Amino acid sequence: MKNHVICIVLLLSCMTIFAQDSKLYKYYLDFIKDESLSGFVNVNGKLVIPAGKYADIFTDEFDKIAFVAIRGRQGTYVVVKYIECV
Repeated sequence: MKNHVICIVLLLSCMTIFAQDSKLYKYYLDFIKDESLSGFVNVNGKLVIPAGKYADIFTDEFDKIAFVAIRGRQGTYVVVKYIECV
C-alpha cells in the first residue's frame, strides 16, 4: 500500500496542466440494459478504455485520475493516467 501511495504521488508530481481536450469521457455501451457497463473515450470518440474492463466506473471525466471498482475485489481503486515527464 505504501508503494502505491508513493507511486501515485510521484506520478501526480510529474503532471502538468493539460488542455481540456486531453480528458477522457465516460460512455455507456447500453445504459438501458446495464448502467454499470461503461468505459472511456477521448473527445474524438476514439475508444481508450473499453466497456467492461472495470466492474464499475465512478468518474465521469477522466483528467488525471479515475475511481473504479475491479471485479473480484472489494473497495474502490484509483486509476492514474500515465503521462510522460519531460
